[in-house]
Amino acid sequence: MTLVLSHIGLAVSDLGAAVQFFTEALGFEAGATFSSGDEVADLAEIDGGRAQQRMRYIMKDGFRIELMCWTVPGPLGTPSQSRAHLGLTHLCIQVDDVDAEARRLESYGATTLGRTRTEVHKETEDIIMLCVSVLDGLRIELLQRTPREN
Repeated sequence: MTLVLSHIGLAVSDLGAAVQFFTEALGFEAGATFSSGDEVADLAEIDGGRAQQRMRYIMKDGFRIELMCWTVPGPLGTPSQSRAHLGLTHLCIQVDDVDAEARRLESYGATTLGRTRTEVHKETEDIIMLCVSVLDGLRIELLQRTPREN
């Protein structure tokens, strides 16, 4: 049996704003926009059998995200604000400098979550992590790895 990772899905309240952020701020490439309706209600686990959405795939480095904007039933809930919640909690992006990247992302509307800044010092490397909140509260973890010289 062959298994191939296809994509992850991310529900957003504003498809245009999400595509703009991911393409302009993070360098993703946008694919075509698609629409679907009631035929996906059961697949999406939407009660009542009524569904309408617009979606767009975005890609970077072989990684693909399906941005989904539900007009029926409309956006539901709020993103996790704790990495201890079940389910998808964040996206992680490795960068050269977490502070510089956080400031750059702020120019695209991100909010730096200062209390999340964490430093881990290992024998072979120093690791700095910092989260920013974007779009509807999606957390993006910025990860900086610096090898230690022995």
